[in-house]
Amino acid sequence: MPSSKQKSKRQGKRRSKKKVVKEQQGTLKRRRNL
Repeated sequence: MPSSKQKSKRQGKRRSKKKVVKEQQGTLKRRRNL
């Protein structure tokens, strides 16, 4: 059980990081357009 918990935690961390990167790219694009 602990191993599966760690795996899910790792996936969540990776997913959140990807989301943050996408948001940063979006803000950069908006700034360029402005």
